[in-house]
Amino acid sequence: DEGPDTPLPESPSGPGLMADYFTGENFASPALSRVESRLEFYWPETTSPGPGVPGDYFSTRWTGRLTVPTTGSWQFFADVDDGLRVWVNGQLLLDKWNPPPAVYWGLASTSIVLTAGTAYDFKVEYQDFFSDAYLNFRWAGPGTPQQGVPASAFSLPPASAAALISTSTTGE
Repeated sequence: DEGPDTPLPESPSGPGLMADYFTGENFASPALSRVESRLEFYWPETTSPGPGVPGDYFSTRWTGRLTVPTTGSWQFFADVDDGLRVWVNGQLLLDKWNPPPAVYWGLASTSIVLTAGTAYDFKVEYQDFFSDAYLNFRWAGPGTPQQGVPASAFSLPPASAAALISTSTTGE
């Protein structure tokens, strides 16, 4: 069952990231794909993120584009249980990937200079081993205090958006 904090799928034409869920903490088998508009999740105990995804030992990959509202140094923060990797424009910025399930990463942060209006390739990978699973991903930049990244900052990569729109109009 989906938990109370599980986001509902978004419209393919709206802002968001392509979310691909997998069984296993290292992308073993595809289980669920949907568009999600935020990177703030909490699945207590063994709550599943969605249909076909186990409540423990799963992984997720979000892909899309990230656009900042102002030019300057942007800082990214994550509170995560269990593992996380974040890339912006192909550059690995956060690498808190868990080799053993006994490691809890907690808070992590990094920064990068970005230009307003540019849609940067953006990828986040997440892994859960057991018990609670959560990710609280935030940003701060020129004129923007630390806060959750708004849906308006995310967009689907062109290939994902076209595939979702095609699927939703053909009914396949």
